[in-house]
Amino acid sequence: MTDLDSVIELKKKVKDLERDKERAQGRIDQLLKSLKNEFSCSNIETAKELLEEKQAEMKRLEKKYKIQYAAFMKKWGAKLEKTD
Repeated sequence: MTDLDSVIELKKKVKDLERDKERAQGRIDQLLKSLKNEFSCSNIETAKELLEEKQAEMKRLEKKYKIQYAAFMKKWGAKLEKTD
């Protein structure tokens, strides 16, 4: 491989990498647009904060559900078993 071939090959690789970078940036831009439209998040930090809030709320609701389900089963579980 000559020096000219090496330069041509490197030039092709650079163009491919630039194209990949542009595609990735386009995907990032689209994802940020979706975050803004769907969740009113203007940046990644706001989205992370919202995610943490939603995860905490989900844990709280799961705990509440488990407590209520246990109370329901304690009260009605035996009667429900008799209907089978």
